[in-house]
Amino acid sequence: MSCNNAPQGGIFSMNKPECFVEYVMGQVLLGINSKDKDAKNFEVAKYVKLAVSSLEKGRLHETITYLESALEICEREDVYNIMGLAYFFMGDDDKSFDCFDKALEINSGYIEAHYNTALLFHRLKMYDRALEIFDEIIDDGGINGSALEGAYNNKACMLIEEDKHDEAIKLLKTVILLNDTCIESLINLGNVYYKLNNFKEAKKYYDKALLVSNQCAPVYIGLGAVAFENGDFKKAGNLFDKSLSINKFSEAAQENKKILSKYN
Repeated sequence: MSCNNAPQGGIFSMNKPECFVEYVMGQVLLGINSKDKDAKNFEVAKYVKLAVSSLEKGRLHETITYLESALEICEREDVYNIMGLAYFFMGDDDKSFDCFDKALEINSGYIEAHYNTALLFHRLKMYDRALEIFDEIIDDGGINGSALEGAYNNKACMLIEEDKHDEAIKLLKTVILLNDTCIESLINLGNVYYKLNNFKEAKKYYDKALLVSNQCAPVYIGLGAVAFENGDFKKAGNLFDKSLSINKFSEAAQENKKILSKYN
């Protein structure tokens, strides 16, 4: 799934600089099982494949329909986990939590459902419960590389919200050591340095993120904010427009366009 489908952590601004930037949570985890050795699980796998394809296209009700068909055959943790993600993106937090909980009832060690539950707690601003899960994943180390990267990145997002910049930078750089193409952490590093008015360092990390993907809206928001601070308002406008062409619902880009209009 692209970074534009990742849960957005929020937007922030300061009196100076005036623009908004958008920090990005780690990717949700699908956690698909490979239990296809018998006919029953083979049939479930077909529905799961169709459900994931629908999820990636944003067809959330269709996703749930496929997963309900899978559950009629047998109950599996990955089916409930993906269904939880569909409800997550629909904004139905109660059903999302119930699905993740059912996945963990089937397999208490199913890391993907633990991780996705923490994402849900973060969105609900239940930071203590989210941090508890992220810290457990970090302490366990290499259980799941994607979960570990996401836990570091998402914990850093919470530290950014609390203006604990040094701690956030340390965690995000840890992710980059694990995976130097983790676009969420590259963007968030740029965002932290932007907040600290270190625009040169911010641009360095936005540029690195752009090399990973040129179809990630928050990258262009960050680059546009830096261009704004450097007085290049035309370039800033073009970059905000580019971000909106990728994600027309971007609140940060929309707000920045309003700010920019005062300087044209």
